[in-house]
Amino acid sequence: MLSTGGAGPHSSSVIAKSLHDGIMQDLTVAGFRLWALEQAAPDDLRPEIGALAVWLSERQAALRDFVSALIDADADRMGDGLRAEVEALLPGCRIAWETDPQIIAASSFHAAALMRLAAAIASGAQQAVRIAVSTDEHLSLRHDGPPLGASPQASTAVRRAIRELDARLQMVRRGDVETLTVLPGSHR
Repeated sequence: MLSTGGAGPHSSSVIAKSLHDGIMQDLTVAGFRLWALEQAAPDDLRPEIGALAVWLSERQAALRDFVSALIDADADRMGDGLRAEVEALLPGCRIAWETDPQIIAASSFHAAALMRLAAAIASGAQQAVRIAVSTDEHLSLRHDGPPLGASPQASTAVRRAIRELDARLQMVRRGDVETLTVLPGSHR
């Protein structure tokens, strides 16, 4: 399971979602009600109601910035945690992240697929691993170690991982490099 750098079930993204779905929504409704009230108010009260609406909008913007910062911090922590876990599974291996680990960690499917594939190839003598998520949302991992099919243990680990993810796996070997692509959908 992917760690989140020590964050528990109340990680910053959970707090951010709660703030967004609660207080931020309430402030939006309050802003609309103030606007309607300003339109219906007598002329002498409109400036005061308008000033209150502006103040509320400024507070809402500040809270929105805070929520964004929480989400960004959590994404950084998750990406750093994923990077550390993959590097621990593949010690001494040159790892090239073609996709930012934050992007991979943001998808529980991609993060789980990556961890399982990295664990499966860890027993090989690979020198380099390249990790990417394509624009069509497929996770790809290229390595220069022995083919996974050559190791019954690695092959079994990959098949089990694909079954657990309810995914499909494409394995292509070109020269010394094997590309593993994990696709969402029913395994075969």
